[in-house]
Amino acid sequence: MEQGLDGDWLLGESRWWKSSQGEKPSDLRAGETSPPDTWASSTPREGGRGWIRQRHKPASSSILIPLAWSPFFLAMTAVPLVFPDRVPYDREVAALLFAISWLLILIPLYIARNEQPMSDDGLFSLPLDWKTFALAALLFPLHVVWDPLLGWISYLLFWLVWLRSIGMIQDIVSTPPARWLLPIETSGWSSSGLLGPRWDVVSEDWTTGPIARARCEHGHLSIGGVSRDDIRFLGLTFVHRSGFVQDPFFETKAADTEVQKVLSRPPVEQNGQEWPTRLIVLDEEE
Repeated sequence: MEQGLDGDWLLGESRWWKSSQGEKPSDLRAGETSPPDTWASSTPREGGRGWIRQRHKPASSSILIPLAWSPFFLAMTAVPLVFPDRVPYDREVAALLFAISWLLILIPLYIARNEQPMSDDGLFSLPLDWKTFALAALLFPLHVVWDPLLGWISYLLFWLVWLRSIGMIQDIVSTPPARWLLPIETSGWSSSGLLGPRWDVVSEDWTTGPIARARCEHGHLSIGGVSRDDIRFLGLTFVHRSGFVQDPFFETKAADTEVQKVLSRPPVEQNGQEWPTRLIVLDEEE
């Protein structure tokens, strides 16, 4: 097979990081770390045997523009209410602007998360301050029957939700999405026999889906089966409690003692099979 035929599959696409035209990303980008010496690991340019990082599209690339517009619509929500009877259908317009402001956050987040392999699903796990949102939503109808001031308190609480949610989103995108892959022979796979005691087995057999997980403070480490053409892999990643995938070997994870403890040794005590040459990167200058 031709070397480098599928090289972008591991390194990621240059346009994700605005690299120079034709310039492939480096094997180790800023903030990325390597597994401990107890692991057999390699890089997309070295190949051979061992675990190799596969980068995913950064979530920030698809959510930043909608996020930037959401506060505008949230601010405009108050205009029809501040100047009642000056805008036709003022309540309907305010409700529409309000809905748009939150959809600009939730829809891009939901799509970006679902694009990440091995991510978790669920609307209410998305990085939004749901508790404060529910409180604000409960207060708002009371301003009609009780005190108009409650409407403005509710509105201020929605701004608090927005600010807190932005902080939660920043926490997620501070660690880029990636997983680690190991080519394996699946015919004799037995999860309980091959995985260490730290892993809770989900599937005893190898499957293209969840195989095992290890609970951590802010989410869980996940092992799953990955398939590309006729090649079978073992995949490893960190799944944040929001469902987003994060690189388990990144500088932001260095202080997470639970993650570091589980990953002090590889999930399986084997080096896997030889990496297919078509997945190994060959730079033009080489």
